[in-house]
Amino acid sequence: FIRLCLGDAAVLLSSGLPIKQALFMNFLSSCGCYPGFLLGAKLGEMENFHPWICALAGGMFVYIGLADMVK
Repeated sequence: FIRLCLGDAAVLLSSGLPIKQALFMNFLSSCGCYPGFLLGAKLGEMENFHPWICALAGGMFVYIGLADMVK
């Protein structure tokens, strides 16, 4: 986890952000993980959302694969 955060901060620093702003932006993006996890955990408990979750996850994987092929 720490390697990922340091890598993200390094990318932000190399893009020209000052160190305080880069660390703040990294902190904000890290804080977004928790509400997303809680929402996903609550929706995952509901039986009628399972097909929607699988379709969304599958669509994201297909999109990532196709976007990499276009590059």
